[in-house]
Order: sequence, then C-alpha cells, then structure tokens
Amino acid sequence: MFVKISRPKKRAETLLFSRTCVIANRDDQLCLMFRLGDLRESHMVDAKVRAKLIKSRQTAEGEFLPLEQTEINLGYETGSDRLFLVEPQVIQHNIDCDSPLWELGPEQLRRQQFEIIIILEGIVEATGMMCQAKTSYIETEIEWGARFEPCMTLEKGSFRVDLRRFHTTYKVPLPNCSASQAHQLMALADCKVQNHRTCQNWESWTEGMTEEDKDKQPPHGGFTIDNIQEERASEGNESEEATGFDRSPKESRLQHVSSSFVVILPQKSAAYE
Repeated sequence: MFVKISRPKKRAETLLFSRTCVIANRDDQLCLMFRLGDLRESHMVDAKVRAKLIKSRQTAEGEFLPLEQTEINLGYETGSDRLFLVEPQVIQHNIDCDSPLWELGPEQLRRQQFEIIIILEGIVEATGMMCQAKTSYIETEIEWGARFEPCMTLEKGSFRVDLRRFHTTYKVPLPNCSASQAHQLMALADCKVQNHRTCQNWESWTEGMTEEDKDKQPPHGGFTIDNIQEERASEGNESEEATGFDRSPKESRLQHVSSSFVVILPQKSAAYE
C-alpha cells in the first residue's frame, strides 16, 4: 500500500544541478560540463542523464525550423550517461565534429539564442517508482574558459562533500575560438612541425655525407651541349682524315642551342661512314 500511494515528486527536489555550464579543456578535448548531485543518502537505481539542444534554424533551402531539438551526446555509446550518484559528479559532453557546438565560439554563444535541456531519470530505491528531474541552461548561463571547483576532500580516511562549493567555478585559460577553428590551427601547427623535422633530417643527411660520396654523385645536368659538340667534332675530324672530305658549317647536324639543354642527335647517315 505504501508503494502505491507514494509519489516521487519530493524525491526530484533533492536532485541538485549546477547553476551554470562551463566550457574548458579536459584531456586535450574541449568539453561542455555541468554538475549534478543527490542530497539524499538513499541512492537512485539505474540513473540516466540526457541532454538536448533547443534552437531554431533555417535550412539551406530557406525553410525555417522553430525550436529544433538536437541530441547532445553525454556518452551513450561508452555508458558514461549511466550514473551511480553516491557523490556529486561533473557530466561532460565532448565538443567534436558531431557536436552541435562544434562551430560555436564565445562570441557566437553570446549572439545566438538557444537552450540546453538536461533530463535525469532513475528509479527511487525505496519505492521502485520512476523519478525524473529536469533543468535547463540558456546562452547566458554558459561560462567560457571555466571549471568547477572541487567540492570533495579526503579527511581521515573518508570523503567529505562541501555543498557550499557545488556551484562555484574558477577561470582557466582557453582560446577565444570554436572547437572547429582550434582543430584547424592544431592541424596547421602539426604540418609545420612535420615540415621542419623533414628539413632538419635532410640537412643532417647532407652534412653527414663525406667528400668522397659527393664526388661519386653524377653531375646534376648530365651531358651538356658542349660535351656533345666536342664528341661530334672529334668524330668529324676522324671522318675527314679517312675520306679527305671537309664539311662546311652548313652541313653540320648540330644546332646552336643553349648549353642548358641536352640535344639528342640523329644517327650518322651512310654518306659519312
């Protein structure tokens, strides 16, 4: 009889959400974070948290979508959205390329109008009934470059929770650019570092070469026109000595071209053999 007439309405009032969301780096990943806790000693069973972004937008075709709902991933695939609320926990959303906040920086957050809805669901341990608690954050309630102050301390072998610090945040350094822009800058920096390392490796290799190795290398240009002219002139002298025939410059098959080009000569005709 007690289970049938009791309602979890009062139970939802003992679930605490932080007044603001914060955006900061965690494990080299830009994250949106908020904190929630349970004020009662009896724990919720199978607690799950979800988040949705409510925002109006216009499609590429010009269609207006009022109050469009977009899911914010809180770790559904990894199981991070399933909670065991024995202490206050900071819930995070990784702002990656699939996040609706991927292209939003601090200036864009202040200019746009949206609302983030947080829904916490679980089963009341004493009654076995479903309990749901909700809160929301608008664009002015998101702190860029901030973290939550720790509210748990270890004292004499046990943890002590100070709920006076539950809503307290502190500033941390964070670039004033979106996650998309930060990703592009990091990719550009990695490319520059890779090119610098390649140049250093090349310089080290060339400096390590001995003079003997450098002399063994063939000349860069190969055969030039001067080499070919000298070879053809020696062949012509040998032919003149053998036949007694003196060729005029007009009959020469060597063209006067720049010495920077390599000329491929045709084979000698039978008249000069």
